[in-house]
Amino acid sequence: MNASCQSYMEEGKLQRSMHFLRHCPDFARLRLKHLGNFTFGEPGDIAETGINRFNKFVIGLKRFVDF
Repeated sequence: MNASCQSYMEEGKLQRSMHFLRHCPDFARLRLKHLGNFTFGEPGDIAETGINRFNKFVIGLKRFVDF
């Protein structure tokens, strides 16, 4: 799995956190595995999943391996 969205990289856009948290197709399986959904309509929907599940999702992103 890539650490950033391929479609954003190809278009030269800056990837926003809400994109990979809610919509990014590159992270859909990871969202389903840890958060229970492929996508989220509203930012508040993610909050309902619980902090432990959210933490596992963030770790699974492997975006912050240097921290």
